[in-house]
Amino acid sequence: VLHGTWTLSGLDVRQFQDNAPGDVCAVGIHGRSVVVQACRITQNGFFGLAIHGFDNVLRDCEIGWNGVNGLGVSLGWRMLIEGNAFHHNGWIGDVRCGGFGDKICQLKDTRILRNRFYDGNGLWLDINVNNTLIAENVFENCEGGIFVEISRWVVVVNNVFRNCRRGA
Repeated sequence: VLHGTWTLSGLDVRQFQDNAPGDVCAVGIHGRSVVVQACRITQNGFFGLAIHGFDNVLRDCEIGWNGVNGLGVSLGWRMLIEGNAFHHNGWIGDVRCGGFGDKICQLKDTRILRNRFYDGNGLWLDINVNNTLIAENVFENCEGGIFVEISRWVVVVNNVFRNCRRGA
């Protein structure tokens, strides 16, 4: 887990397995003005990427084949999630896990723009994800496209849902 202000670019993390209490994510960052870009976080046992903090950016990454969740974001303000590919998250082998693919909690003033969520469980906004814009994303072959729970002031506009069991 990294703390502080970081820029991660071009990082490739695969096949991390959680093996001790607290070791649940392949990449964990807590900080301000963190940038994660052009990274591949795939084939990990539990969580792929966890980001907490303020004014953070996740851009142009591939996050896929992670056991329970590909993305776990919480406890922060003003995050930009843009141009990423999220796929096959929320599965361990062929068995569905308890996660929802990519989950965000307690995050305010956030923009989720031009991402692709496919062949997985979609995007779950859970508990105090407030004042959030979800725009111009594509959801394909997802169990659920967007699930908003216990959150408010979420604007969902100009997204595409294809072959999803549930849209938004």
